[in-house]
This record gives sequence, structure tokens and C-alpha cells, in this order.
Amino acid sequence: LYRLLSMDDASEKQNFLSRDSGYFLKENTAPAIITALKYFKQLIHNNLNIYNDYYSSHNDILTAPYPGVKELIEKLRKKDIKVAVFSNKPDRDTQFVIDKYFGLNLFDYVIGKKDNNRIKPYADGAHEIIRYLENRFSDRFKNVDIAYVGDTNVDIETAKNIGCESIACSWGFRKIEEIQEANYVCTNTEEVYNVLTKKYDGIIILNKQEGISSNKIINDIKHTLSRDNFP
Repeated sequence: LYRLLSMDDASEKQNFLSRDSGYFLKENTAPAIITALKYFKQLIHNNLNIYNDYYSSHNDILTAPYPGVKELIEKLRKKDIKVAVFSNKPDRDTQFVIDKYFGLNLFDYVIGKKDNNRIKPYADGAHEIIRYLENRFSDRFKNVDIAYVGDTNVDIETAKNIGCESIACSWGFRKIEEIQEANYVCTNTEEVYNVLTKKYDGIIILNKQEGISSNKIINDIKHTLSRDNFP
């Protein structure tokens, strides 16, 4: 009555962990699972190294700036707005791609994934950017002076962790339904420029993978116009 698993059934329950890899468990459950997990950890590590090596030597394949992005950044720089790049890609690859398509001199600071920084949505990289700019310009930037521009929900969470407002682009990696939590959702670079130049005088942090990213601004206007006491 209480013999729930046959030996064959128990063996099958253990082996489901590793069916795809071809690594089968033949020992007692707990030690065998520990052995399997060690194997999987090494397997993941090996494949990650293969991927990183391939990406480093092919990091510009099928890559190009979104139309109007470089021009947008140039216009922002003419307004004396500080512009930086914060990416989850390895720092070396981030530097290479930005230099190739934009030129590193177009930005005040460029940072990718470093060993001492946690990746987004943690704000470690953004804090490094802010510290650098404050030291360089002998100034302090408040959160209200900073905007984070991206195209994913991770970017929106990153902005929250920075403590600044988020601007999401609708033509990037995620569907527009997935980025509605942003403070602003922009459909083209001109909208981004209008939002930033009217609202910000500080730093703009760009995600490397977007071109750049205001349905929300339009909704705010409609809401204001619909108020009973609007003159």
C-alpha cells in the first residue's frame, strides 16, 4: 500500500533531470542528483564560454543603428546634455560596437558588463556612470536630472532602481504592450528629443541595443484637456 515507486519508476524520476543531455543517474537519489547538478553546472559554463567567444568575434553581425539615433544624440549633445551607454553585453564588446557605429567620442561614458558590477536591472553600471560624470564635471546630478532610455521591461526596472524616470522606445526589442509601465513611451526619435529637451537638463543613459526610444505624453495632454477646471 505504501510502496509508491518501483525501482524502475524511481530510476525514471531521477533520469528525467538529464534526459536531454544524455547523462543518466545510476546511483542513490541524493548523491546522484548532486553529481548531475555539478555536471550540468560545468556543461552550462562550457557552453557559455563557447557563446561568449563566438559573440566576441561576431558582435557586429546583423547590427546597425536605428534610423535617426545618431542624429538624435548629436542634437542632445548640442544642448549640453550628457549622454552615456549602459549595456548588459560584456564591456569589451560594448566598447567595440559603440565605437564602430557611433564613435566613442559621441558619448560621455560607455559601460558594459564588468566583473565588479551586477547586470541590469541592478543599477551598478548607472551609478558608475553618475560617479564618473560628477567627478568629471565637478557637479552633482539629482535623480530628477536623469532619464533612462531603453526598450524592455528590464530597462524600466533599471530606471526604478536608479530612481529616475524611464523612456521606452516602441520599435525596439519588446512589444509596446510590454513597456507601458515606462514614464514615457516614444514612437520615434523626435518624440524622444522633445521629451528630453523640455524635461531634462542632466544625464541621459541609453541602452546599447535600442535605437532609442510618447504615447504617455499624449495621454497626459488628453487628461489635462478633459479636466473640468481646465481653462
